[in-house]
Amino acid sequence: MEENELILKEIKEYAINNHVPILQDVSLDLILLVLKLKRPNKILEIGTAIGYSAINFSKYLAGEDATILSIEKSEEMYHKAIQNIEKLNLSNKIKVEHADAVDYLGQLDENKCKYDVIFIDAAKGQYLVFLENAMRLIKKGGVIIADNVYFKGRVLSRI
Repeated sequence: MEENELILKEIKEYAINNHVPILQDVSLDLILLVLKLKRPNKILEIGTAIGYSAINFSKYLAGEDATILSIEKSEEMYHKAIQNIEKLNLSNKIKVEHADAVDYLGQLDENKCKYDVIFIDAAKGQYLVFLENAMRLIKKGGVIIADNVYFKGRVLSRI
């Protein structure tokens, strides 16, 4: 097993052992298939946790200037994500902002930067706010992916 694969396996094991929510394998496989087909240049991730998703997504970025912007509210998760991203030498591809996505997304200017793919995996009760911003920030032909939309009925109950 390659060193990067071992590090990724360690990150996943850390998440499992410490009850950090990360994408389930089936969901990750589906999203990676979408990314493989889409070959995005810019990805926006709402909810970083420990960086597991962004690290996996980075394999499918297209272009030298391709990047992922990920937003994480928890200071502890933010620092762990930065540490994991640095371990894999991906700091040039993945930028993590320590912020509340509800506030931060409103500051992003859709005239300056649009995203090929937007992945929503943060506070389930805020998914409608995240979706409204995602629709504003997505490029024409882009893809918005939301994880756990039926999570304990929290999203559907807000519609």
